[in-house]
Amino acid sequence: NSAAAGGSCTTDTLQILGDTSCVAYYKMSDATDESGNFDGTPTSVNFNIAGKFGNAGSFNGSSSLINLGNNSSNNSSTISVSLWFKTSGHSGTATIINNGGANSGETGYFLGLTSNGYLRLNSGSTGNVDGSVNYANGSWHNIIMTLNNGAYNIYVDGNTTPVKTGTGAFASTATRPTWIGRFSYDSAAIEFFNGSIDQVRIFNKALSSSEVTT
Repeated sequence: NSAAAGGSCTTDTLQILGDTSCVAYYKMSDATDESGNFDGTPTSVNFNIAGKFGNAGSFNGSSSLINLGNNSSNNSSTISVSLWFKTSGHSGTATIINNGGANSGETGYFLGLTSNGYLRLNSGSTGNVDGSVNYANGSWHNIIMTLNNGAYNIYVDGNTTPVKTGTGAFASTATRPTWIGRFSYDSAAIEFFNGSIDQVRIFNKALSSSEVTT
């Protein structure tokens, strides 16, 4: 990792938890999955910028996205997603990562930001579950979403207490592919993300609070 980029990378290892639960890992120096199984397809993403660790993907808020497809790594009702994000010129609802959500009339989840920078989860019968803290402040934040057959937790910045927790998340599989940076439901509500995303990890289990700190 270039000294001119972000801080020294300490998270190159695929299995950061010491087990086999990390099924996909995108360092965001490109759209390659470090597991070698689930490479993404980027559109209008600039990977030549400083990230939280090494480089990151820069999303322009109007056309950028990464399509991760619909596969065994990202389509499950028991899953965790961890990533770093930093906004730039945020306005309107913005998608960080999703494969649908209740507002689309389909199964899946939506994880993003409201117009005022609050975290938003939309999944199954939950409707919109919004936080109350503005994270659209141009600083790096880590977010971890865990889904466990209807139960959900949202953790921020390594805090072991979730900022949102509850039940009612989808408990089947998603009909849409997983996209980073844009709502994957093909409608007028495209909800692009404007900013940078780094270190995207997908796990095949619901992470515990102690694993969140790792």
